[in-house]
Amino acid sequence: MPIKALFFIIFLEGYIVLSAELLAIRLLTPFTGSGADTVSIIIAAVLLPLAFGYYAGGAYRPKSGTKGRPSSVRHVLARNLAIAAVFLSIGLSYAFLDWSYTWMQANTGLHNRIIVTSIYCAIFLVYPVFLMGQTVPLVSHYFSRQKLPKVAGRILFFSTIGSFMGAVFATLVLMSYFGVHYTVIVTLACMFTLVLMLSRKLFAPAAQVTLVALGVCIVLNSPQMMARLGIILNNKYSTVQIIDYEDAGVRSFVLNRTQASVIYRYSDETYGEYTRFIDENYLFPI
Repeated sequence: MPIKALFFIIFLEGYIVLSAELLAIRLLTPFTGSGADTVSIIIAAVLLPLAFGYYAGGAYRPKSGTKGRPSSVRHVLARNLAIAAVFLSIGLSYAFLDWSYTWMQANTGLHNRIIVTSIYCAIFLVYPVFLMGQTVPLVSHYFSRQKLPKVAGRILFFSTIGSFMGAVFATLVLMSYFGVHYTVIVTLACMFTLVLMLSRKLFAPAAQVTLVALGVCIVLNSPQMMARLGIILNNKYSTVQIIDYEDAGVRSFVLNRTQASVIYRYSDETYGEYTRFIDENYLFPI
C-alpha cells in the first residue's frame, strides 16, 4: 500500500474518533445535559478504550504474505472499521436516541443522567473506539523498521492533525452550517472510504457491511427523518423542534427536549403548564 495512503488512513481515523466523540457529547445534551460530569464520562469512554485499542493493535502479530508483507493486517483493519461503523451508525442518531430514551423512561423509570450516559457509552462508544484505536499500530506494520523514530513521529503527526480537524471542522463548519445530522453522515462516509481503501473491492464483506451502515445512517439522519421528528434546527448549540399535539390542540416550541413555549389552538389560553405553575406558586400565590 502506498505510504501516502497509509498516512491518509491514519489521518481519517483521528478525524473519525474526535468527530464521534464530539457528536456523542452534542447528541446526548438534550437527554442528559451538558454538565462536566456527563461530558467527562463520554471523554473517558473514548480515551480508555482508545488506549486499550493501541495496546491490542500493537500486540497483534500478522501472518507474512508475499514478499514478507503482512497479509492479514488489511483484513483486520477493514473488519474493525466495519464493526465500528455499525455501532456508530445507530448510536450517533438522534432519532434512535429519542426513541430509546423515551422507551427507557416509560419502561424502567430511569432518569439518572449519569447512569443513562454510562449505558450509552458502554453500548455505542467503548467497543467501536477500541476497534478504531487498533488502526495506528496495525498500519505501522507496513512501515520500515529501519526508520521507526521518523515514522513514529509522522504517524503521531497525521493522527493528531486528523483529531484537530475532527475537533474544528466537524463543529465550526459542519455542525454550524449543515447541522449535526449531516455531520454524522460525513463521519460515516469517512469510515466507508477507509474500508473501501482497505478492502479494494466494493463487494468485499467489510465494504458491504459499512455501506449498509452508511445507508442506515443516511436514513436516520435524513431531512425527512428530521421533519418527522419536528426538528427545524439542529446545530452545535441546540436541537429545536416544533411539535403538534393534535389531541390536546397544542403546538409546542421545544428546545433540547425542553418545552419553551406553547400555542393552544382551540382556546384563548396562552400560558403553558410551567408558566401557570410559577404564577400560582411563586409570583401570585393564592
